This record gives sequence, C-alpha cells and structure tokens, in this order.
Amino acid sequence: MNLASAVHHEISALQPDVAFSRTSALEDYLSASAAPRRFNMVLVGLFGVTALMLAVIGVYGVISDSVSRRTREFGLRFALGASHRDVLGVVMARAGRLVGTGLLLGLIGAFCATRALRGLLFQVQPFDPKTFLIVVGVVAAVGLFACIIPARRAAKVDPMVALRSE
Repeated sequence: MNLASAVHHEISALQPDVAFSRTSALEDYLSASAAPRRFNMVLVGLFGVTALMLAVIGVYGVISDSVSRRTREFGLRFALGASHRDVLGVVMARAGRLVGTGLLLGLIGAFCATRALRGLLFQVQPFDPKTFLIVVGVVAAVGLFACIIPARRAAKVDPMVALRSE
C-alpha cells in the first residue's frame, strides 16, 4: 500500500483514460471475500458448542436424577456388602449406555446432515473419518465427565441414612 500512489501516478502517465475507484491490498480483498464463509463457520461452531453444553447438562441431569431416585437402592447395596467401586460402576455403566445411545443417534444424524452441509466444508471431506473420531471422542469424554459428580455422590451414600429415609 506504500507504493499505491506511485503506481497510480505511473499508470496515469502511461494511460491517462484509466480511472481508479479504489485501491486495496490483496489481503483485504481476500479477507472480504472470505467473510461470509467465516461468519457461517463461526455460527456453526457456536451451534456446536451450544449443542455440546446442552448434551452435558442433559446427561448430568438424567444421571443426577437417577442417582437421587436410587439412593435407597445404593444404601441397600452398601448394607449388603457392595463396595464404592461397585456403585460407581453401576452409575457409570448407566451413563455409558446413555452417552453411547446419544452418540449412535448423533452419528446417524451427522451422516444424514453432511449432504446439506457440504457447501460449508472447506478442505474436509463430508465423511472424514478423522473428524468423526475426534468428535465422538470429545463428546464421549465430556458426557462421561458430566457423570462423575453424580457417581461420586452415589458412592458416598450412607446405608443407614438411605434405609431410614423411607
């Protein structure tokens, strides 16, 4: 851009009938041309983060409700000799089934949606296995992480308090 005025002067000297409307750097032109695509990607990314947060809140809520409804059962298990690891296993197995079912349904939906989103993809194939594996890993890890608090709460149930409550 430092040379723009000199280039304008030289072109005007060679071709006086050439009109200049605006001079800008190539980077500015490329940035402006990519702005709609960039906006779409930011929007899709925000929707993805929102969906992930809703999934975490939903899984946490379902597992937390399940734990609170099964407090007496966990107290009875402890009274009959179950270890904390056994109760953690019961809660995490339920969480694993819930997250696994959600992942399966999400993958089916993602495979169906790739045709509609094909125009938004840049340097990624619609059925890119690496991308799908990363997304499945992140969702599984975050979903199971959301279950740790309710599972620990279930493992700390006092058998006497749980059995007396009813």
